[in-house]
Amino acid sequence: MSYSNKKYASLYDLIYKNKNYLKEVNFLTKQFKTEDKKAKKILDLGCGTGQYTYLLSKKGYEVTGVDISKPMIEIAKKKYKTKKNINFIHKDLKKINLKNKFDIVVALFDILSFQNSKSEIERFFKILSKHLKKGGLVFFDFWYKNTIVKLKPASRTKKIENKSFKILKTTNPTWIKKKNIVKVYFKLLIEKKMNRKIETVNGVHLMRYYSLAEINKYLKNHNFKILRYGTLLSNKIKKNSWSIYSMARKV
Repeated sequence: MSYSNKKYASLYDLIYKNKNYLKEVNFLTKQFKTEDKKAKKILDLGCGTGQYTYLLSKKGYEVTGVDISKPMIEIAKKKYKTKKNINFIHKDLKKINLKNKFDIVVALFDILSFQNSKSEIERFFKILSKHLKKGGLVFFDFWYKNTIVKLKPASRTKKIENKSFKILKTTNPTWIKKKNIVKVYFKLLIEKKMNRKIETVNGVHLMRYYSLAEINKYLKNHNFKILRYGTLLSNKIKKNSWSIYSMARKV
């Protein structure tokens, strides 16, 4: 499934309607203010349809959201066109080269895990460093190796609906152990309630998982001081956490 798929982009907010963005942003801002109360400008990498971007702007930050998906950026711009302190840019993460330096860079929804090769991973950390002021903060999450190995990837099914659509989302993973990658096959069956017409969206994502030792190495190699690891909404790595975050400071 390509994030640039127009149908997927149009249903993105519905697919994640049960995600508590506000609670997560409250947690994020608490972390930020603990480390830097004066921080003002945030770069949101992989912003999607802009939900995190908007909520961070409501906390008083000036936020720039960047995403590879043109349809998602168009939706974000339409949703928040009257809001202040927000700027959305359509750009591939691999090609981003903004003139501005930011106080904070966030990369949520496991953006790092979409970087599979060593060159992509190196480029990711270079982008973080390049766009941060000295002393700036970075906050990103990723798939956690300990949990992946322990629980093993498994097929999942999720049902979502609203007044207009019923969606059945299935994911079927293939584990590529030698490369620390899970190849995840997606399928969306989308039923339009008005006429019961069904559409299908298929796709695949290669998701790289990481150990803490790997993340430590990349952060230190790119002049970051590690502040903490945890599970989103917690300052600790919770048992069986599939995704965890890292917070660090550019030195």
